[in-house]
Amino acid sequence: MTKRSPKSYPTWTDVKAKLEGLDQSGLLGLIRDLYTAHKDNQAFLHARFGLAEDVLEPYKRTIEQWLCPDVFGPETYPSPKPRKLSPITRRQLASRKEWLS
Repeated sequence: MTKRSPKSYPTWTDVKAKLEGLDQSGLLGLIRDLYTAHKDNQAFLHARFGLAEDVLEPYKRTIEQWLCPDVFGPETYPSPKPRKLSPITRRQLASRKEWLS
């Protein structure tokens, strides 16, 4: 492998070289770690190997709600609720001035 400058980022070639050195149990462990790390990784692996019926169903529902909303049914739009802001007390204001000094 060629020596790269310390400021450059790893590329697919670097990752591929490391993966070629792993055995089957090492690769399975890596994939297991990726699978458990995040739900997006799980969804990708399910779609890639055809394990789920329709992985895109939640996204299709969201798009359908925005394109064809049910105007007579319950509200389908995400409506943010306004937050109640509490007034700043003199004590809080004084403590913030101490932070700045």
